[in-house]
Order: sequence, then structure tokens, then C-alpha cells
Amino acid sequence: KCREILQYYEKLAKQPDQNDAKWVVDQLTKEEQEMAAGSSYAYWYLCQRSNNHGNGKSVSEASFRIAAAMREAARHMEGADSREEALQLLKRTIQFHTEEQTRLYRTCTTIQSEQQQEGHGTSLERERQQRIHEEMNNLQNFATRGHDKEGRAIMFAYPRLSTGTDDESFADCIVYMVERAMACTEFHSMGRQEKIVVVVDSKGSSSPPSLKACKNCVQILQSYYPGRLKNLIILSPPYVLLGLYKMVKPFLDPAT
Repeated sequence: KCREILQYYEKLAKQPDQNDAKWVVDQLTKEEQEMAAGSSYAYWYLCQRSNNHGNGKSVSEASFRIAAAMREAARHMEGADSREEALQLLKRTIQFHTEEQTRLYRTCTTIQSEQQQEGHGTSLERERQQRIHEEMNNLQNFATRGHDKEGRAIMFAYPRLSTGTDDESFADCIVYMVERAMACTEFHSMGRQEKIVVVVDSKGSSSPPSLKACKNCVQILQSYYPGRLKNLIILSPPYVLLGLYKMVKPFLDPAT
């Protein structure tokens, strides 16, 4: 299934309207192309299997790597005035994912307690797992359930259970859930869709996260996950949430 998705990306890469995305990717080093291609869960997953088992056809062949990286470049093209600007935006995204090791969000919750005791998994994976566990169990739960008619995954944010939050834990949860939702969209639609739908249920919710935490998450998502949000639906928004939106709105890109 992963190879079928990547083969579809290869077909897209050959279309004339992808020339600018191809130019952007050609300016990257191989390491940067790998990081950009890793935005595709299908590409990342096959790379992990290849590295872990050391057998089978390598997914890192240039055609797959270039095609997957071009999907990420195309998303950055949407918010740029030129391909040169898109290149700079993509380079900043690659730097962010490299420095923050965001790919670990895809594996941090698979580390079981027995493995932790044996020292498996990086310390950062274990720290993130703990923060996500505490945030979801004590403050606010999230889930990816179902898809819209076009195959986009739907991410639900349920009412907050308690006031207050740790800003880092909140950001961990948001990035973790967005990564999961993007993977669900890619696999369910076989690469035909790349956006997600977010539903926030505010009924009976306690106070929202801090303005600082919300601003941080908005900046991360619109700067380093461009072109990923199809719709944001807020159910029963309280006045405090409407006020928070008015405060956050100046920090939103006009294309958001």
C-alpha cells in the first residue's frame, strides 16, 4: 500500500504543473530531500522497515524520494509568491523538523512500559510520551475518527477537563495528533488527499489553553505544516473562546 501511494506521487511528479516544485527539490541536498520526503508517512514507514530489516527494495531510490519531497514543496508553493520564496520556506521547515526531531512523534507512543524499563527508545521519546499521556488523561483528550466524503481524516478535540495546562505538553499533543491525522488521510485516500478536518467540541469545556500555548501551536502548524488544514469546526464555542480567537487571529496567515 505504501508503494502504491509513492507510485501515485511519481505520476504526479511528471505533470507539467509540477515543474516549480521539481525545481525547489532540485536545490536541496540529499539529506534535505530525505527530510522533506519524510513528510509522507508512506515514505517514512517504508524507510523505517528498510532500515530495521535490511531487506527488500530500498525505498530511498531517487524517484520515490524526489516524488515525495515534491509533494511537500508543492504545499509550500501555495503560500509563496515565487519558487525562490517557497525554497526558503521549505528549508526553514526542514530545519525545524530536523532540530525538533518531529518524526519521533510517530513512534513515541509505541514504546511500552517494559521497553522503557529496559532503556529502549530515546529519552526524548519517553519524555514526549509522558507529557502526551498526562495531557490527554488529565486535561484534554484528542482522537482521529473517521473521514469526510473525500477521504480526509477527522481529528476531534474533546472538551477540556480541567483548567490550566503545560504549554510544552499541549504543543506535544497537537503535533502528535496532527501527525496521526495526516497519516490517516494519506493512507485512507491512497495519497489523493493531504489535508485534515479538525472538530473542536467546546461544550462544557473549562478554560482554554493559555494564549501563549495557542500562539505557539498556530505558528508551528501554519509555518511547518502548510496546506494541511481543510476545515476547522468549533462546536458550542463559549465567549471566552471567541475572545481567544480574536486575540490569535492577528497571528494567522491570510491564507489560513
